[in-house]
Amino acid sequence: MKEPFKIVQVTANARLNEGDYIYRIHQPGAAMGRIPGVVVVNTSILSPHLEILCRCADILILHLTWEPDLLPIVDERKKKGLATVYEISDNFTALPPSVNFELSFSNPVCLGTVFQLIRMADAAQGVSQVLLDRFSFLNPRRVVFENQIALPGPPPGPPGGEITIGWGGSLGHTEDLKAVAPVIRDVLRSYPFVRFSFMGNRRQFEEVFGSHDDPRLLYRQGGSLEDYFRFLDELDVGIAPLAPTAFNLCRSDVKFIEYGSRGVVPVLSRVGPYLKNAREGQTALFFEDASTLHTVLDRLLRTPSLIFQLARNAHRYVMQNRLEDDHAAQRVRFYQSLCRVRSEEELPFDALEQVPGTRLYYSRVSEAEAKTVQGIDLWNHGEKAEALALWKEACRLMPAYYHPALLRAYAGDKDGTDRLSDLQRAHPKSLRLRMLQGQALRDEDPERAAKAFEEALAIFSDFAPAWVEIAGLEKRKGDAEGAARILDRALERNPFDAAAAHALGGIYASQGKTDLAAQAFRVALDLIPDNHTYRLDLIQALTEEGALGEAIEVCRDHLEKHPGDRQVAEILSAILRFCGQEEAAREVLRFAGF
Repeated sequence: MKEPFKIVQVTANARLNEGDYIYRIHQPGAAMGRIPGVVVVNTSILSPHLEILCRCADILILHLTWEPDLLPIVDERKKKGLATVYEISDNFTALPPSVNFELSFSNPVCLGTVFQLIRMADAAQGVSQVLLDRFSFLNPRRVVFENQIALPGPPPGPPGGEITIGWGGSLGHTEDLKAVAPVIRDVLRSYPFVRFSFMGNRRQFEEVFGSHDDPRLLYRQGGSLEDYFRFLDELDVGIAPLAPTAFNLCRSDVKFIEYGSRGVVPVLSRVGPYLKNAREGQTALFFEDASTLHTVLDRLLRTPSLIFQLARNAHRYVMQNRLEDDHAAQRVRFYQSLCRVRSEEELPFDALEQVPGTRLYYSRVSEAEAKTVQGIDLWNHGEKAEALALWKEACRLMPAYYHPALLRAYAGDKDGTDRLSDLQRAHPKSLRLRMLQGQALRDEDPERAAKAFEEALAIFSDFAPAWVEIAGLEKRKGDAEGAARILDRALERNPFDAAAAHALGGIYASQGKTDLAAQAFRVALDLIPDNHTYRLDLIQALTEEGALGEAIEVCRDHLEKHPGDRQVAEILSAILRFCGQEEAAREVLRFAGF
């Protein structure tokens, strides 16, 4: 019997109630698992079975994860000729504050690891060409797999006497909604037969619409994707406001196909994601701003037959072009084209649970893993004592499972730190364990710390954070030149490690090499543009170098995004005053509110 083609998809966490997870991981996995001869396994970086599943995979798909312990796994796969694909699902270099993993991508280790994994992969996949083009410098082989619909609704019928306009979604669209909220209120005043229905966060609803005493302004609590589709079944017209930010321009057109799949007229911002597939006047209507949105809604509400026509066309487009099962074979063929060799290891089916109706499996979640995940959620909500108790219990339930011990050590729990040495024997290829032990020993025993970092490099020699740590130890011993050479080596191994670039800039600055310092700080800031320390250090180096024009430009760029930053405003004002621009210096402080 021919061995099945084994696809393993790895994500940071398996949240089956979130739309992004369903569209990018669960739905494609289920569709591919319905193809004869294909087996798909979904797992997370927290699974105790992660390493064995990665070894078994004929093709390994990493979904926007920054897990350092994947680096040696991917490296080993490359040496064996086994293929890996990295999924870029969002523009993670331009995340808005509302995106809940923003802090991870502002962490130099996390960001550097993501860049390194993308470079090491045999290909990168994403939701749109615009998104993949943004990261073309990392991987020459890129493929677009658009979001699709798994279960469309029935064709729409003609609208009734009452028309419902609506929107549902995440906190990331709050500012987009604020821009069009006055239009919605005005439409409700002008058309007594119209209702507006909102599905999402209660505070967001109140922030956008303020007092909502109008009985035709309806609120529904956010829920699962299934709940959301039930919500769409009640709409006639769906709006999709979207500001043309760097993040939004790289998003998918999922709003368009969600509306179309339920026979809802898509009224879309004339912004990148929607322009590729939606057709003006055929499957959607577009608007540029609040005024043109008002015009579009007026047109629809005065022409009910147009609502029916557009809804029917949008539904037909989805049925003919955007069904998940229709695209699964193309995806599998692409994955098979990457596979020069197949893994000889068999999947551990006793550790997997099958999804009915497909050969899609999930790694079975043990009680220890469940408590670890629950603890992470509690910690993120400020319930730290409760989180630590759960991680301690997880360690007791599964002593060789290292994630709860790592989390305890990160949280400063001494018992968690003390367990790191024992866990290293059970996990000989874990970079995280060696790095955390080295960081714990850095002050009290620098020699043992250096040994831990060197062990990390023995596992994966291109791991820049370990080189950065060793450089820091050299610098503390007074060998700045030696530290600089080590940091150069780190950047040779991973040119996208912001911490290495920043540390190198610091050494150059201490040596009075302001031109080299500025060059290194520029690299660090380019990688993490919102890092305040990197920006201040660059401004300082530019000022000392005499490059005042560039220093002014860096300050102004920052204040455009953060107008209330007093420290940068005062620095800019001082530079302008030094340059004889007294009025401009005063204007900067006035603009900043000081």
